[in-house]
Formats: sequence, C-alpha cells, structure tokens
Amino acid sequence: MESLSDIYSEFKVATGISIDTRTIRQGEIFFALSGPNFDGNQFAKQAIQKGAKMAVVDDPELKEVAGCYIVDHVLQALQELAQYHRRQLEIPIIAITGSNGKTTTKELVFEVLRTSYKTFATNGNLNNHIGVPISLLSIPLDAQMAIIEMGASKQGEIKELCEIAEPTHGMITNIGKAHLEGFGDRTGVLNGKTELYHHLAQRQDGVAFVDGTQQELMERAKQIYRIVTYGSEQADYSCQFLEANPYLKINTAEQKELMTHLSGAYHYKNVAAALCIGQFFDVIPEFAHKAISAYVPQNNRNQWVKKKGLAILMDAYNANPDSVAAALQNFDALKEDHKVVVLADMAELGTHSKKEHQQIGELLAGMSFEKILLCGEKMFYASEKVPGSLHFANRTILQDYLEEIELPKNSVVLLKGSRSMALEKLVDFL
Repeated sequence: MESLSDIYSEFKVATGISIDTRTIRQGEIFFALSGPNFDGNQFAKQAIQKGAKMAVVDDPELKEVAGCYIVDHVLQALQELAQYHRRQLEIPIIAITGSNGKTTTKELVFEVLRTSYKTFATNGNLNNHIGVPISLLSIPLDAQMAIIEMGASKQGEIKELCEIAEPTHGMITNIGKAHLEGFGDRTGVLNGKTELYHHLAQRQDGVAFVDGTQQELMERAKQIYRIVTYGSEQADYSCQFLEANPYLKINTAEQKELMTHLSGAYHYKNVAAALCIGQFFDVIPEFAHKAISAYVPQNNRNQWVKKKGLAILMDAYNANPDSVAAALQNFDALKEDHKVVVLADMAELGTHSKKEHQQIGELLAGMSFEKILLCGEKMFYASEKVPGSLHFANRTILQDYLEEIELPKNSVVLLKGSRSMALEKLVDFL
C-alpha cells in the first residue's frame, strides 16, 4: 500500500480529485470507489487514459498498471487523505447540519463570510461520507474560512463526518421528522444530529451557534466551550421577523429593514443564523446585509420560476413532513387569488410513512387552494383526507393531466416533493 504522505504529495500538485471518469479532467487524481453494483477499479485505466495524474485503487491486479496506486480500501484512503489535508488548514471549519434548511443556511453563511474572508463552502449537497471528503479536499490552502455541510440518515454518521472534518464551529438548524427510516423516530434524529455537539464539546475551543428558542438544542450544547445564540429576543444576535408575502423581510440587530429573495417565514431562522455567524466573525453589518439581500435561491430550492403567466414556487429538491408543512403554511398565507398545490411523496419515512402522509392530508384539508394535486403511491394516504383533491399514481399521469388543462392566468403554483419524485420536470407541462 502506498503511504498517505505519498498520495498527499501527488495531491498537492494535482488539479483536483475525481470519482467519475465521465467528468474527469486533466491532472486530477481518480479515486476508484466501488459500490453494490459497480467496481470503480474497472475504470482506473480509462481514467489514466483521459489524463488523470494517478488512480487510487484497491484491486491488487492493477499493481503493475502505470499510474495506479494500490491501497487497502479506496473510500478509507479518500477519507484519510481528506482528514490529512484538513489538518494542514489552521482555519475555522464551520459544520452545518439539521433536518431542514442546512443547504440554504450554508449558502447564506457563505455569502456573508465571503464579503470579508477567502471562504470555501460545500458545493451543492456533497454532505455524506463521500461528499464531505471531496469537499475538504477542495479547500484551497490559502482559504481563511470553510463551511462544510453534513447530512445523515442514521445515527453515527455525523460522528463519522466530524472525525474526518474536525470542525471548530458548528450549528444544527433544527430537529425534525426527516430520514425516520434510518433514525427510527424524532429522538433518534436529535441524538444523531447532536453528535456534532459531542464533537465540539471535546474541543477546548469549540463554538456552537444555537437557535435560542430550541430548548432541547440549548440543553444538549451545554458542555461546549462557547455557545452563541440567535433567533430569540435575548439572543447574542437578535433580529425581528417582519413579513413574508411573498418574500421574507426582517429587521436586523442594527435596526435596518432587510428584504430577501427567500419565500417563507421559516427562512427567518436561516437568515438570523447567517447574520449571527457574520457578527461573530466581525463581518461589517452593511456587508452582511447586502450579501443576504442579493442571495437568490437556485437548484429547485425555494426558487421562483415565471412561465406563461404563472408564478411557480419550485421547492422540489427534497421533502419531509416538517418542510412540507412549513411550505404549505407559507403558501396558504400568500395573498393570491389562484393558488395550486402540487405535492409528491415524501421518501425515507419507513414505518411512519402512512401516518405522516395522512397528517399532511389533514393539514391540507384545513386550507383553501384552488387545486390540490397529489402525486405518488404514498400521497394516496394524504388524498383520502382531502375532499376535492386529485390523486395521480405517478408523475407521468400527472403530466398528462397538466397538458390537458389550462390553469387560470396569474395562478401561483407550489411544487413540493422528495428528490426521487423529480417534480421539477413538471414545469415543462405547466
């Protein structure tokens, strides 16, 4: 097996890393990761032919192939290399996790900090046992700050990511009913997410940014060296919610009215967290305010799309019971005449799935929308609770329906569902 230091020496002069020969670029290091249905070692020669500087593999038969470095386990090598690189960086590493809002919060924090520091942030949602190492290895040596998003679907995963990334600072956006299939229940989610707090508590200089209104998080953070709060009147950073119709407006701690491009009152805490972190790191308030005001959501996350007289709120990147309920409550509060709701299945809820979909249906039944379109096998349970709603077994059947009808001009449409349902594809049929 090649030594970690040997691989790191090659990494320092490489152009980056890759795990996919379809997108590999000249001079990158290829990590031949394998999964249940594929063997990355089979692509090592192709990676080198395409210009990879080297290929890290764990198939001994590739020992004599020029450019191949043999390790015991490719994923472990990737994670250890990421940890090694992280230890060369004497900078704040801010870990962000939570059931909802972690990607948006990460983006907001990044926009604030980059006004004053050379800041790196996780690209997209590379937030798992593979994505976090890739993110860490993407941090340039001259970076002054780094924000690492961490996702988890069961207990132990945040602990593992913290061992790799060794964050100095951290925040948990909230605790909700996400990934119940792996976590079991909400207590399991709480225990899993607060593994970040356990890591920070082991540091002599650990800092946690905590929503002061979430008492269970405040309680779990007690052992951390420093707790910085936001979200309440008594918080270290205190701002006030003003309105969200359709965009969130707040009054900052500096008594400045701040309009955002975020739709939904639930984004108030995400904005407060970003401003709190900016204040902690001495970002000039005016810079932070401009950064928040200029941020426009992308990638189907709370993103407004205009088409043929329709205003479409694309919130189709993911969904769980808490995020769906929040999206519906926000949409219900909008002052519009023609509102259409399109909801699709919420995934990864395990044995809780039927009950959680039924509860979404009960919530919908108490709201007033012009049309309620429910899509997917699991949303059938919601449809039973909503008189007048229309249920479609899959997205294809819903697409056919949308092609046949014409929504009233000036309709406002909410699209919300789990990633597997790919509701963004409906836009072409509206």
